[in-house]
Amino acid sequence: MAQTNNTNAERGGQEFSAQPLVVPAANGTDSSDWFRLPKPKQRLWGMSRTTWNELCDGGKVKCITLRKRHAVRGIKLIFRPSAEAYLKSLLDSKEAAS
Repeated sequence: MAQTNNTNAERGGQEFSAQPLVVPAANGTDSSDWFRLPKPKQRLWGMSRTTWNELCDGGKVKCITLRKRHAVRGIKLIFRPSAEAYLKSLLDSKEAAS
């Protein structure tokens, strides 16, 4: 009987490679509807990580935090349509004041 060496398979070796599984979202939303906070010292749409956190914590922009059970840290995802709506409301209020 031929013996197979599968020790590298668990580490992503070439012997048992598989194609990534692509599953569409259950609610029909595109994955581009959500984006992560920028890394520290970086900006997203001209705003810092701190500003995005303040907008999320203030309820001006919708976001969710994904974290494992009992974890202190997680991944904060911002809902793109709510961020765009908030920025457009700022533009509308500026135009109304003019």
